Amino acid sequence: MNLKQQLYLTIAILGTVINVNAQLPGNIDYNIWTPNVHDTFYVFGKIANVRAEPKLTATIQDSLYCGDMFIITANEKQFDQVKGIHAPWVKGAYLVNGAKREGYMWVGLLSLGYYVKDSVRFLYGIERITNATATDLHLPATWFIKVKAITEKGKSIDEKEWKMDGPEIAATV
Repeated sequence: MNLKQQLYLTIAILGTVINVNAQLPGNIDYNIWTPNVHDTFYVFGKIANVRAEPKLTATIQDSLYCGDMFIITANEKQFDQVKGIHAPWVKGAYLVNGAKREGYMWVGLLSLGYYVKDSVRFLYGIERITNATATDLHLPATWFIKVKAITEKGKSIDEKEWKMDGPEIAATV
């Protein structure tokens, strides 16, 4: 990745990570993914389980992999906290062996955004947040932001992670 591409992705990531408190419990009307019905997202986690209901204990219907497409069909009010990220569930459509399926995914497993250059897709998202709790909002949160470069077929090319320390009750990081 050349310097211009790195700069673009860094600016995109910093512009996306706008509010630490938005990812904490109690902020149900706002999250930094801002998923709308018919929006296309890409799986950011290595493996993302699609579930029958919007909860972590629900039956796993399918597993999607980094770079797989997930199209939002409905927003849910159910939130869960995983890896320090407090995020909602969404219902969405996806393909398995060419067949259209639908199920629920915790939005923290989806990329915040993407950039395509030639045949490479750059996905960026939150890997984890440490010290993000609802019980002590004065603990400074540390965000781990990652960019992943993958081929059109989902093969990993490279990834880079940034650690971003946020101040107490940060408005921006």
